[in-house]
Amino acid sequence: LNIERPRGSKGSKLTYVTGLMQNDSTAKRFGVRIDLYLLDRAGRQVAIATDYSPIIEPQGSWRFRALVLDQRAVSARVKEIKENE
Repeated sequence: LNIERPRGSKGSKLTYVTGLMQNDSTAKRFGVRIDLYLLDRAGRQVAIATDYSPIIEPQGSWRFRALVLDQRAVSARVKEIKENE
């Protein structure tokens, strides 16, 4: 997991948690959501960031990008990954 600002966003305060999720199964995954704990320098949770993908193909990957709404966040940890049932 990385916390980053998009390139070419000089002056922007937008920050994202980015990462890569791999679907190692032979089935499509529908409505996949990742929730991430956002942590401050002391390791305390300050917020939660979320991203969503409508579909992840079999053996495919998803580059997620969850918006960080709390500027105190310096790291992230996966809280939960869910698929619509």
